Amino acid sequence: MVNAQNQTGKSTPKPDDRRTPAEKLAAKKFDFRRKVYQNLVTRYNYYYNAKLKLENTLKGIQQQQQENYNKLLPFTRTPSNR
Repeated sequence: MVNAQNQTGKSTPKPDDRRTPAEKLAAKKFDFRRKVYQNLVTRYNYYYNAKLKLENTLKGIQQQQQENYNKLLPFTRTPSNR
């Protein structure tokens, strides 16, 4: 019978640090390269999210707009029309 467990009698060492990779990275000091990369990512993430929000808002406005073809549009004379 083949057993998948370690048969040498040595137990595998268990890691002491059970933090997530994000937690480990947050504990490190920010060096220049990391600051530049973080600022770049944050900046374009902000632009991307703002663009999505604007598109969703404009789409919602267009869906809510109702056309009324029975009502006349207001007309004002400008000095160039006289």
